[in-house]
Amino acid sequence: MPVTNVNRRAPRLRSLITAGIALYALILVSGLGVLTALFAELSLRELGTLMLIATGEAIAIAALAGSILARRIAQPMEAWAAVADRISRNERDVSFPSVRGTAELERLGATLQAMFDSLAQHESALRAGIVERTEARTRAVVELQGDRDRLSNALQGSRLVIWEMDVVTGAVRLSIEWSRLMGEPEGETVTTLEDLRSLVPLEEQPALEQAIFAAIKGESEAYDVDHRVRRSDGTFLWIRSRGRVTRRDANGWALLMVGTNSEIERRKEAEAAARESEARLRLVVDNIPLMINLLDRDFRHVFANRRYLDFFGLQPDAVIGRTLAEVAGAEAQVIATSHMRQLEAGALGVTYARERRDSHGVVRHFEVRLVPHLDASGEIVGHFSLIDDVTERRAAARALAENAAELKLITDGVATLIARFDLEGRIRFANRRYFDFFGVEPGWATGRRIAEVVGRDAEDKYLGHVEALRRGEEVAYEREAEVRGQRFHLEVHLVPHLNAAGAVDGAYVTVTDITSRKLAEHLLEQAALTDPLTSLPNKRHFGERLAQAIARAQRRSSRVALLFLDLDGFKDVNDRLGHSAGDTLLKEVAARLLACVRAGDTVGRLGGDEFAVLLESNRSTDDADFVAGKLVGALHDPFLLAEGEASVTCSVGIALHPADGEDAETLLRHADLAMYGAKQAGKNRFAHWTP
Repeated sequence: MPVTNVNRRAPRLRSLITAGIALYALILVSGLGVLTALFAELSLRELGTLMLIATGEAIAIAALAGSILARRIAQPMEAWAAVADRISRNERDVSFPSVRGTAELERLGATLQAMFDSLAQHESALRAGIVERTEARTRAVVELQGDRDRLSNALQGSRLVIWEMDVVTGAVRLSIEWSRLMGEPEGETVTTLEDLRSLVPLEEQPALEQAIFAAIKGESEAYDVDHRVRRSDGTFLWIRSRGRVTRRDANGWALLMVGTNSEIERRKEAEAAARESEARLRLVVDNIPLMINLLDRDFRHVFANRRYLDFFGLQPDAVIGRTLAEVAGAEAQVIATSHMRQLEAGALGVTYARERRDSHGVVRHFEVRLVPHLDASGEIVGHFSLIDDVTERRAAARALAENAAELKLITDGVATLIARFDLEGRIRFANRRYFDFFGVEPGWATGRRIAEVVGRDAEDKYLGHVEALRRGEEVAYEREAEVRGQRFHLEVHLVPHLNAAGAVDGAYVTVTDITSRKLAEHLLEQAALTDPLTSLPNKRHFGERLAQAIARAQRRSSRVALLFLDLDGFKDVNDRLGHSAGDTLLKEVAARLLACVRAGDTVGRLGGDEFAVLLESNRSTDDADFVAGKLVGALHDPFLLAEGEASVTCSVGIALHPADGEDAETLLRHADLAMYGAKQAGKNRFAHWTP
């Protein structure tokens, strides 16, 4: 509308300008005529003629001047009005024309063009921003909906109980999973805090109440407590209860608390089994002549044997959880950290030397062996340290290097194998124990190459470290040797030997028989893989074998059968005859199960009274049924124990690969479910897993 008005008024503006100038000229001419008449004394006729002529000339001059002036002022406005009309029609590809006029009008045109260009740029940026924010909001909405769907699916499959409590009234609402855990008809549960409290054993109520009320009062951010609850059938179930206050009033009083409950029965059973296994393991490692500890990835103590504790003068509760730096000093942790990188790079073990003062201020020398501690997936979660006090051994080796005459006298009396080799690999000196160990005569062996006396492998190992010796470095390594039909693990330590000119011309060699230490390491490895009661593969080891069997079956397109066993009536034996009788019964059961399978099959104990049998070599359904029947029948005869006669049976669940599962975890779960099916069908039988 404003543009139209300007276009309509532009012609009138020209007319007004022209008329105004003409009127001004007419008035001016009239005045001049009157003045002329007064002074010149003209007649009326002469005066009229003069005025007519002057008026005509004035009008002509005024019209010409008005037309020029109107064109210079009105034409730029008409051009700008045309541009404004295009802008009103949402056209953006426009420009204000450059018009000829006054300097002020030209500046005004340029300014209008700059303003329009700036506004056009801002409008374009604004439109782009709106589009971008709209697209981002759309993506966020889609992602949020996906997160909600995933969260909903995760909660349904996690068997996690979600609850909320009105702190003021004590009313509690629990999700459907609570009714499943409690063995009640499925559905959402609405109850009170007092009713839930009555389900908790009396001895566990104070700790739970203290944790909950500490969170309500704001003394803690949240609570997290393990406790039992009584199910509808009277049995007790371990759960983990967690919660936090999510709403408070203006005075800080708690209004709403939310949290979760989760079933942890298996975890508690595993913890009990782990404590029992740890007790047996400690008995072994406390009697090994080495200091042993287990550190996690943060170098915090998880385990330490008696020799380690005695050296530092500490009790177990003063070590567990503390870092290596806190117990042995910051330097010890720095050194261990540098060597841990080799384990993380794939080394099976790392050996290094370490010095520190004992409680009497005496400097002791140690050889530290780091062995990786792996979890079930093969990831490094920490490391074992096997620490051997070699103070006396190292002192003896260095003393021998000081005087060749005394070397022979002293070295022949020590328990370490000592020798000196040149850089070409010839034996220049060795003590009596060295020659006796390898069964050679000193007179024959001295001056010969290492390969002739000890073997080619020993010489190659030594020559491989000659360059390090030339640089003045001490070297330590391990090797295996077969001497007189017996296999030994030897630890070799090389110290550069300097001639009179100060140049390295060989090495002092100390050889230590570490066979017993290797045996101790092997015992530790076996203890981590074997059930200490039955000597069967434990749950971790059995799982590894199952995964390996499945991998082989997939390569060969063959089948694997998994049988999951649970003893019927074992609890009654424990209650009637005691846990010692129960342990003896489990060992007898293991022996009978082993008698039912072939040498290539695997029997393992998964924990408690649960066993599993792995059948390989393309086993069919009939083969699995046959073996399962043998296992059930093997337990029919009673067991004659020292405490009395005991009878148990077993329920067996069968799952076949690949039909019932393509990985170890799925196959175990399905076999476990099949076992429960056998129990529900009456026990003392076997059943296959069905979807």
